[in-house]
Amino acid sequence: MFERLIKSSVFIIKQVISLELKIQDNDQWIFHKIHMKVRNKRLLTVDKEFFINGVGELKDRIPKNIPLCVTITGKNVLERIVPADTNLRNEEVLRNCFPNIHLKDFYYSVTSNNKYTYLAISRRSSIDQVIDKCRDSGIVPVELYLGHKTIENILSFDLQQNEEILIGDIVLKVNDHKITEIQNTEDSIRDKHYRLGNELFEGVGIPAFASGFSFLVNQSGRSFTDHEQIKQLYHETQYKRAFRLIGVGFLAICFPILLSNFLVFSSLNNNYNDKSAEIGIYNELFTRYKILEADLKQKKELLEITGLKIHSRISFYADKLASVIPDGIKLQRMNIHPFRQKRRNNDFEFSRGLIEIEGETDNSDSLNSWIRQLKKFEWIKSIEVKEYQLRKNDEPANFKILIVLS
Repeated sequence: MFERLIKSSVFIIKQVISLELKIQDNDQWIFHKIHMKVRNKRLLTVDKEFFINGVGELKDRIPKNIPLCVTITGKNVLERIVPADTNLRNEEVLRNCFPNIHLKDFYYSVTSNNKYTYLAISRRSSIDQVIDKCRDSGIVPVELYLGHKTIENILSFDLQQNEEILIGDIVLKVNDHKITEIQNTEDSIRDKHYRLGNELFEGVGIPAFASGFSFLVNQSGRSFTDHEQIKQLYHETQYKRAFRLIGVGFLAICFPILLSNFLVFSSLNNNYNDKSAEIGIYNELFTRYKILEADLKQKKELLEITGLKIHSRISFYADKLASVIPDGIKLQRMNIHPFRQKRRNNDFEFSRGLIEIEGETDNSDSLNSWIRQLKKFEWIKSIEVKEYQLRKNDEPANFKILIVLS
């Protein structure tokens, strides 16, 4: 019942501030603001404004009691227009155009008609940064758009007579009231004007106007990008507006009672917002804790499996062993931490703490002298001659020793 009530024409939002944020390649933020309202079934433009890097000024430039519609374009928003394919889901279309992406890390918009599918995608971190800055300034964004798709909603105006629309450094190709191509130009064009109804607009102001118009004529409560926070803020705005108007009507009949109810509601509503914010923070911290805990556990297991927790001194061992080799000995093979076996799960086991050395010597005295020299090293626990094989005539003898490390 209440849902039907707030969707009636009495409670529809009739004015909005449409703010286009264009992020330049040098990370400069450019804002185009348009204040729009509906009066007597006519769409009026109250004022228009352009400013650069004015995030800190949003609080002073945008009244808190007017819903805000945000459009993000520029550097952090990728736009594509591809042939429509009704057999593909939105996620499949996105992965075909942007291979190897994790959709959970992005906000995206996918809209299709009979011929084309429009895609706009941006990283969550970039969008959340904008929304957080709006909320930090006390501004409530009730809708979020990515890219230039909303301009199609105003092509039924005089804009349809143009085969292309110039928006700063962007060129939109138009055919049959649909955007068919988006191109970048080298130079920003600001002196191109278009007539929308009875007003002239610079090309750079069209995205803000189109987004504000799209929101006012289609207040479905469904965010263009399925941004959960935006949808929640939209519903909060609708409920606050509904309660405000209903309260005014009842106040005319029973002012004292409704005044007390209104005060109670305001207190509960503020408490609800505070608790919701706290719960959101705790949930986020708890989620981050779980992720970090799982990541730490995985890394510990990896270190234990690979043996990386043990300090590697392979180069040290090899250098020290080679530094005391006498002239009568020639090494043929040195195996530090030799391979033991292969497990069923394709992991490998190594005999840590052992060094196998094979070589040849001219005489046993040289080998014994080298072994005595090696035993002087504190990091060698014991040395065992595993094999000593004499060869015919005066050829060197082959030997194999096993060193156990401390």
